Amino acid sequence: MGSQETGRQGEEAVVRWLRRRGHVVLARNHRAAGGELDIVSRRGGAIYFIEVRTRAAGAMVEPGESVDSAKRNRLIAAARSWLRGSAPHDRSLLAVAAVRPGWLGWRVELTASAFDAPDSLV
Repeated sequence: MGSQETGRQGEEAVVRWLRRRGHVVLARNHRAAGGELDIVSRRGGAIYFIEVRTRAAGAMVEPGESVDSAKRNRLIAAARSWLRGSAPHDRSLLAVAAVRPGWLGWRVELTASAFDAPDSLV
């Protein structure tokens, strides 16, 4: 399986995982000023901006470690763009969903507030 297909399957696994936990998926692969948001979801009064990082078995770099400062800045810019056009909400969280193959399918770990963002975003 190629890396693009692995990424697509990982994203699908995250969407299923989020829905099972009460999230409403608002957007997928949303292009906004500054970059792309893999998944935008809402749970309660919080909006989640989720970067999906899928890794095949034996990958040398952990999924969360692959989000460098340039990518973080693009995510923050895209999230700000989304927030300017969104309905009011209690808070917003930048998150990384780490996806890896497991014995029974994909394993998903969501780290909300995975990295610091300016107070004007959250």
